[in-house]
Amino acid sequence: MNPELVLELLHHFIRTALLLSAPFLGTAIIIGTGVSILQSVTSIQEQTIPFVAKLFAVGIMFLVAAPWLIRSLVEFTAGLYNQFPIMTQ
Repeated sequence: MNPELVLELLHHFIRTALLLSAPFLGTAIIIGTGVSILQSVTSIQEQTIPFVAKLFAVGIMFLVAAPWLIRSLVEFTAGLYNQFPIMTQ
């Protein structure tokens, strides 16, 4: 296995991980910011509100994005298995 192939595989691993985690991180950031603004305006300083809101939003996001996540992971894994003969030379 040559260094170029290793770097290409690493690039694909990192890109896939970032692509699959981006919707969840974006949802958590948006919900967290919204709840923080709401808490600032209303002077409510309860610690569990942002946690529960983010947990609920990320859970809904997981249900919505699950087919896309599974399809992306299957495509990535199939591509990796297809490159296996090239990697073992």
